[in-house]
Amino acid sequence: MQNTIPKEIQINKEIFEIIEDYKKETNSENEEYLFHLSHHYEHLTKPKYSSFINKGVTKKYNDHRTTDLMSKLLVSFFNEVIQDGMGINVVNSRDELDLENPHKTITRLSLMDTRHFAICSMMMQGFSELTIAQMAGHTKIETQSAYASHIDDFQRSYSNLLAKDIQRSMTNLNTSGFDHFTFRQKQILSYWNSDYSKEKKIDYGYCQSKNFPYECFEDDCIFCNKIHIDLSNLTTLEQSELANKITKIQDEIQIKLNFIKKYYRSAYRKKESEFDNNEKNSKDLERNSANLAILLNRKAMLEAHLAKKMEVQDDNRKV
Repeated sequence: MQNTIPKEIQINKEIFEIIEDYKKETNSENEEYLFHLSHHYEHLTKPKYSSFINKGVTKKYNDHRTTDLMSKLLVSFFNEVIQDGMGINVVNSRDELDLENPHKTITRLSLMDTRHFAICSMMMQGFSELTIAQMAGHTKIETQSAYASHIDDFQRSYSNLLAKDIQRSMTNLNTSGFDHFTFRQKQILSYWNSDYSKEKKIDYGYCQSKNFPYECFEDDCIFCNKIHIDLSNLTTLEQSELANKITKIQDEIQIKLNFIKKYYRSAYRKKESEFDNNEKNSKDLERNSANLAILLNRKAMLEAHLAKKMEVQDDNRKV
């Protein structure tokens, strides 16, 4: 069984570059651990921490930060950087958030929160239960059952944040070099007023394909990267249809989530030989996770456009 556990996982380019920058800033390119204990001495030199550091902790852990040390560093970050430095009030629960002024408060995170986030994210991406166990330090596969029950909340938070990110980008980005943008960037920018005189009118907007319908790869035009969604002329009926599409997508998302939860909850019942031989279940997990990612992006894209439409309407009323 040990031979089936991968020693490496892929990360995206953005995370890789953040880690590389951190290693350069801390001169830790050759260190075995990413968070070496020497960095703790460098950044936490205040007297209130000295007693903790001198209690013999370094005798046992002389090469990397312990969980306690990392937690203290995180507390220091929220207090000194977020609250004192940026003037954002740090609260302990979501109930204390200032919903009317969302940029003035933030919920304090713990290392356990980030651990839950990472494991739920890996589950939704379809990582092998053995990979998750290796990365999380689980000695028993059944430990993952508890995390599987959290991915519904994770999905809702992820979808909401992604939609807000897209909506924010719709306002902040410009349209220069539109032809060179990625699919997601085109979806983000499709609300902008454009010269539609040379484009084909379709439901919800205009098609910019020069070879319609021979470039059509989507059953629904709203999800094609060739569409310009015309928010300025989106009818009430079309808005209602888009809202219904979101509901249907959420239903499909829930089906995928239920499969993923069932997969990880039952993983610990497998015999050792099944981890290598049960290729069908692994393929099903991979397929469901890939479809889930598509659905999450579609849902966020539609929610962002509807929210932007409401924003435009509110601005017009004020004028």
